[in-house]
This record gives sequence, C-alpha cells and structure tokens, in this order.
Amino acid sequence: MSLYQILFHAPGRIDQKQFWRGIAAFAVFYIVQVLIMRVVGTSLPGFFLALTFLCLNLYMLYCLFGKRLHDTGRSVALFFGMLAALIILAIILQLQSGGLEYFDTIMTNPDRQEDAAWMREQHVIYQERLAANMPLVRWLLWLPLALLTLFAAIKKGDAGENRYGMPP
Repeated sequence: MSLYQILFHAPGRIDQKQFWRGIAAFAVFYIVQVLIMRVVGTSLPGFFLALTFLCLNLYMLYCLFGKRLHDTGRSVALFFGMLAALIILAIILQLQSGGLEYFDTIMTNPDRQEDAAWMREQHVIYQERLAANMPLVRWLLWLPLALLTLFAAIKKGDAGENRYGMPP
C-alpha cells in the first residue's frame, strides 16, 4: 500500500509495519508544517494555513489510526475517544494553569472590565502563569495520542478476515 493510500484513504486495514511507515511520514510532514508556520508567523494568512494544516492532520490521523484499529477488529470510535479525551484534558489544563483565577478575577470585578490598563495587567498575569506551566502542559497533551499510538503499534492485527475486510 502506498503512503498516499495509508494517509489519505480511510477504508481498509494496515499492519504494524505500514502503520509505522505512516507515522514516520506524518512526523516528517508535521516537522515541515512547523517550519512553514515559523516563517509565515501569526498573520491572517498564517491563521488560515494553520487551520488547513489542522484539518489535514486530523484527516491523515483518522485514516492512519482508523485502518490500524480496523486491523485489530476495533472501530475508529477509539480514535474519536482519544480526540475527546484530548479536548477535555486541554480544557482542564488551561483552567488549572491560571484560567480559573483569570476568569474569577474578571468576573468578580465587573466594574474594572472597562479599564484597559487593568485588563492588560490581568492578561499579563494569566499569560505568565500559563507560560510557566507550558512545558508540563505540552507533554500532557501528547499523552492521549502517545497511548493510542502505543496501543496501535503493539496490538497484533486479526489473522483472518474481520468485519473491516481481509488482512493487509
């Protein structure tokens, strides 16, 4: 199976070796994206390019993990469960990294919300707290994807035909 089929064709099954080929290709593509985004920056075109990369990455991971999970006899629901866990974890980490205090401060001082200098001060305090926690947050956000990748890499595929088709 070609890399194009592994990364952009959803149905079917792939074995562990094809899965690792897909992971390696995705990693290279992701590194290229990071380099491109460093050049483009946070401009409006950069935002739309980042959004395009996000959609493309999600689709490629859906195809890659979907086929690998199918090979083990599991549905792609496990992939979507990982995405849901990732979103919930991101919200919890954002709130724990200063978000709760920021929102509490803003909401308990409605009379100061129109004061631009005070609001800038609150933003700086929140950003400093968030920045201090970012190394840990980044590692924790990789955890759901790392666990699913480990599962997909280690779990043997079904030897015979399953509800997702013939073995690769």
